[in-house]
Amino acid sequence: MIKTWPHFENKWLRLPYMTCFATQSTKQLEFVHKDLLRFILANYPTDAITHMNGTAYDYYSIQEFFEHKPRKEWLSFPLPDESSANAWFPNKQNKTTFNMAKSPSTLSGLAYVKQIYVITDQGLSDRHSHIKNTFRQHDIPIESIQWQWKWNHTECNSNKNKKEVFESLNLVDKPAEGHSRYCSLIMKNFDAWVATANRNLPLALYLEDDAIFVPFFKEKFNRFVYTAIRTGALKIDGACATSSLSNTSDEWVDQNPVFFIGSCLSMSDSRFDGKQPMLSTHKDNSTRCAHAYLFTSCSARAVLEQIDINKNELWTPDFYLNNIIPASPTLQSFWLDPPLVYQGNKAKDLDNIPSFKRKTY
Repeated sequence: MIKTWPHFENKWLRLPYMTCFATQSTKQLEFVHKDLLRFILANYPTDAITHMNGTAYDYYSIQEFFEHKPRKEWLSFPLPDESSANAWFPNKQNKTTFNMAKSPSTLSGLAYVKQIYVITDQGLSDRHSHIKNTFRQHDIPIESIQWQWKWNHTECNSNKNKKEVFESLNLVDKPAEGHSRYCSLIMKNFDAWVATANRNLPLALYLEDDAIFVPFFKEKFNRFVYTAIRTGALKIDGACATSSLSNTSDEWVDQNPVFFIGSCLSMSDSRFDGKQPMLSTHKDNSTRCAHAYLFTSCSARAVLEQIDINKNELWTPDFYLNNIIPASPTLQSFWLDPPLVYQGNKAKDLDNIPSFKRKTY
């Protein structure tokens, strides 16, 4: 859980001004920065997230505030035009490498991502402005957004739409009490899954409207995608997987992937050392919140096929997928550590987005 901030909060608020302190030499400035960094790391809660100037700073990325570049560990996730003697592999004993073809140009500027779906409500204008500002900060064109706001609470739970909702999600006859409030949220995600499958998208990114990006999101995202391709977790071309995975499988290659690049509640793989970026499989306990995740068209089809097999409870997307992914014979869940996206409503929001302070579903 996010802890309350201790007494040093006011010092953190003054940090932007402190780092602009004029010194007479670059070496002196570097010394001041390193001294401040040591102070902050010594006091900064390891599970604290700070949203400032459109960027999310966590314990992992706070030093990037000073260095103005991704941490050097990200070089182990090389881009296609880079060579790395220390390239990361999921298994040190097996360094099988798959062809890492460079992505064709995409509107988003994110490798192979042909569409970004933002799950929102039409009335949340402050969150729409937040997303647009975040995209501009990270040099991602806002034209790459598909706003998912067709459904609202009233329409989703109306008698006229009951048949469509129940058939789409293959719901149990009587959803649990109180779960009707999740209806519009899951249907917005469902519509995006259908579009991903029908459009045969190589990769689609799904974001909730309070998503906040870590520093250098775009570069880190592209490094993650190419590492997924290089290690065989992500296949851009070729047939969908037809494997039969158990619900505890750690299969890396013969699967249809779902990538969770966001995190919440301090969730990370137990092997993450706080430094080295990594991917990990999580077939059984699959999701890590659903504010930032990716499907391929194969993944979307596999999810839609699994939905039709068993009756499902009406849930939020993360709980819904937590039932779908383990039950599917081909789906595999991957977590990226450190995460690239956090939830604005669970961060120390110095940008003061009004609706971050309340629940919106």
